[in-house]
Amino acid sequence: ILTPSPSGNGTLPKAEYEEVTLRNGSSGRQVCRVLFSYEPCNEDELALSPQDLIEYLGEVEEGWWRGRLRGRTGVFPSNFVTPPTPDEPERESKEYCRVLFPYKASNDDELSLEEGDIVTLLSRDAPDK
Repeated sequence: ILTPSPSGNGTLPKAEYEEVTLRNGSSGRQVCRVLFSYEPCNEDELALSPQDLIEYLGEVEEGWWRGRLRGRTGVFPSNFVTPPTPDEPERESKEYCRVLFPYKASNDDELSLEEGDIVTLLSRDAPDK
């Protein structure tokens, strides 16, 4: 990610940027994916449907875990779900490139670039003309 670096006169020069390092976007939560349906037998149990994602809160006792599903906290059988994994947003992998030479756009579908700019590569496929 690039953020403009302010110049002394209060304006932001077009090609002056400062690189910023990002922290891991993980929320620190762990989730389990439900494999089998489960109908609760007690008030403190969660109803499970295949493919539900439960926020894992901890083990209650052998074979029973506590979690949060659809705003409700309760217990559920651990053998009905996948093991807890970090909850990371599903995101597409992005490829970034640093511009080595300036380029002035000559058509409406082109970008003007300055040396050192960072661009997100959307595709490596060039359409045939």
